[in-house]
Amino acid sequence: MRLSDRKGIEGLPLRLMIVTLLISLSLPVALGSLQGFQEQAQVRAGMRMADEIASAASSIYASGEGNVRLVELDWPEGQQTQSLKLRLCGPIGSVLSSRLDVIVDGEVSDQVFLSDPVVHLISDGSVRLEIGPDCMRLKLSCLIENDEILVRVEVVCNA
Repeated sequence: MRLSDRKGIEGLPLRLMIVTLLISLSLPVALGSLQGFQEQAQVRAGMRMADEIASAASSIYASGEGNVRLVELDWPEGQQTQSLKLRLCGPIGSVLSSRLDVIVDGEVSDQVFLSDPVVHLISDGSVRLEIGPDCMRLKLSCLIENDEILVRVEVVCNA
């Protein structure tokens, strides 16, 4: 009995070292996979909101001048959403005005083009808007300016 107990005690540090080595080798891979999954979830959530904005803008454009619609933005919850933003609008007639960018960690991850029909989104001052989780509502309104149908975007932020 004493002989087998001694072998067990001597083999335990080796087994613990092997387990520790396996955990230390597999942990970075698992964490990297989790981070990639979270980033893809943010991109999907951003694309869902961008598609919703694009659909509302196309509908307003087709309905004509004077049409107004509120779009509720459904931002995902959690700390990771702080790195998710949407960029939209641009100078009148610019390609940027018909493109919505999904931004994750400061980089454009995906885009939605308003191309069928081509809808130009503008804001006050014709600047590109970059919105984040603090903005829950957009007001879209159709107007005619210089014989061109445009969709004006106003951001309604939470207080």
